Amino acid sequence: MKRFLPFAVCLLLLLLGISSQAQKNAAAQKLAKKFSLKTTASAGTNAQQTAQKAVSSLTRHTAAARKAALRNQAQRSLFIVGSDTNPAPATGFVIEERFNGKSFLWGVTAAHLIDAYEAPFMMFMIDEQPMGFDAATVVKGHRDGADIALLLLPPQAAEWVKPLSISRKTPKTGEKTFSIGYAAGVFKQVQNRELLETNPFRLVTSYEMRHTPRRGYCGSPLLNAQNEVIGVHCGSDLQEHHAAWRSDFKKLKMPAPDVSLAVPVQHISDLLAQYRLGQYRGIPLKAGNIFIGALLPHQHIMQVAVIKNNRLEQAVNGGPFVDPTRLERFLTTAGADGLLVTVYDPAEQEKQIIEYIVNFKTARVEKQTRTLSGKPPFSFRVRKIK
Repeated sequence: MKRFLPFAVCLLLLLLGISSQAQKNAAAQKLAKKFSLKTTASAGTNAQQTAQKAVSSLTRHTAAARKAALRNQAQRSLFIVGSDTNPAPATGFVIEERFNGKSFLWGVTAAHLIDAYEAPFMMFMIDEQPMGFDAATVVKGHRDGADIALLLLPPQAAEWVKPLSISRKTPKTGEKTFSIGYAAGVFKQVQNRELLETNPFRLVTSYEMRHTPRRGYCGSPLLNAQNEVIGVHCGSDLQEHHAAWRSDFKKLKMPAPDVSLAVPVQHISDLLAQYRLGQYRGIPLKAGNIFIGALLPHQHIMQVAVIKNNRLEQAVNGGPFVDPTRLERFLTTAGADGLLVTVYDPAEQEKQIIEYIVNFKTARVEKQTRTLSGKPPFSFRVRKIK
């Protein structure tokens, strides 16, 4: 059902810097009443005037961007996602699904944001007015895997919103991309995001947000030069974060710059197949020509290690540059007996570690699962290859 949201009010009031909780509550009630579909505007009170100024403030913030054609479409394609219990904003966008001859509209955002919300809703700024829709269904991956959540829009939303086009082409390293979304509640377009790495698990772009507020930008679409979505922005990885993969790059004498990350759009199709057909599609895990298994949307690679003479000779940590379809990358496999590929699966009631032992001589793969308590990192066991 279409509704105008208290969350939108909180965001607008935050922009104005209203400090009193009583003022916030009073203005929120008045603004919700003013924009209700069932209520006409009434005589202005101080709270109503404050709410009107909040709308005008947001209008001023986005006026310049709305002049661009992309911004005009973005008003109906982008939304702010949140909940009544958690007003922290995030970004999402609309796509269209065709299933059994019918059209369905889905909101797409980042899974790690939805985990923080109860009864999430989607708020659009249409004709400079907030318009919201409840999320009828939520399908999601995992923040360390396919960091995507899908929110089913009600049929009546088709009158108001416009889906973005999904790219059918595989993006290539060196391409210049851009993203659009709401940073701290204000529309922001980030240009010149060069693709540094493209693999089925992550798209890695240059970090172009040094002078841009990042709060709320996760869930934004990453687009190519044809304005087609190629990924879902899921965060940035800076040197100050000291991610484990950076130490691997240091050992390999490779640059490890600040980067931004996106989940490839193929994961949207995988999640829809899981919802519609009960099929758990995943990314193929491969080392050379050896097929190892599939990396499901809620799983991620923890470590890939070379086994030689029943010892771990070399290992790299999972990260955005580890390509699931080229697991031998960054490793010296000449003369090695095989690989130990460790995958973390948090979806089960008791978190699991999946170990794939790849035998280079026989091209056989042994799979073993261990149930663990607690959180990673865990100690890795050396496995014998016969």
